[in-house]
Amino acid sequence: MIKPKISVVTSSYWRPDFLRRCIQSVQKQSFEDYEHIIVSDHDPFTKAVCDEFKDDSRIRFVEITEPYIYNLGAISFNTGIEMANSDYICYALDDDLLYENHLLEHYNYLKRNELASVMSNEEELQFSPPDDNAANILSHSFDMLRNHDNKISGYADVLVLSHTKQIGLDKKWMTQQELGGQWEDNVFMRGLGSIGTIDCPTALKLQWGGISKRDTKGVDSDYYNLLMDKLVEDPTEPSGYKLVADSPYAYPQFKDTLYG
Repeated sequence: MIKPKISVVTSSYWRPDFLRRCIQSVQKQSFEDYEHIIVSDHDPFTKAVCDEFKDDSRIRFVEITEPYIYNLGAISFNTGIEMANSDYICYALDDDLLYENHLLEHYNYLKRNELASVMSNEEELQFSPPDDNAANILSHSFDMLRNHDNKISGYADVLVLSHTKQIGLDKKWMTQQELGGQWEDNVFMRGLGSIGTIDCPTALKLQWGGISKRDTKGVDSDYYNLLMDKLVEDPTEPSGYKLVADSPYAYPQFKDTLYG
């Protein structure tokens, strides 16, 4: 494999419909010399989603097989960093979207400056009850999301972070369990030291799930139930489940509507 210039790492956990859209946003990058490492953290849907992108050799599927430990992406991120073939790492969260300039801005900054890490600006779209459900969010195209009235300048998190592979190997991500409940991304980013800044938005963060919905894998109950209907328990699988449906998507009607 020819060495890519930058590696995109995605942690995937119980959001197959969103993961597909995340992958599509990465494929829309103006900077095309990348690899996209998608790590399944005990998720029964990720491989089926990745299989639909087999024609794109830049996409690499990885599955964590060790016993599950509750985390917010730390284990997947460490795995992706270790497996990366490039010298630079950035992130694409499975339910968020990258703007077309993301990789170009991050790669150019990291190559041009001596700092080992950089953060760009992000935009944030908060979906509040009763609109904080997968069906509603997935019904929005990219243009609808980007031009939404509720979109604001968001806080900076791992979605808009890039760094050298070496500093990622040196610092490593730690789980909340290891950190005594502290936020994983905050601790990791503090450990990077001086972080450069790109003064333009390069990604859109969707606020809708999270730890408040931990009993339903961080998603709304309707979405969770539709996903569960596609599974049977299987202790031989890392996730504990086997996908038995023809499609991994709860809402296949939105499968290709992001840019359509």
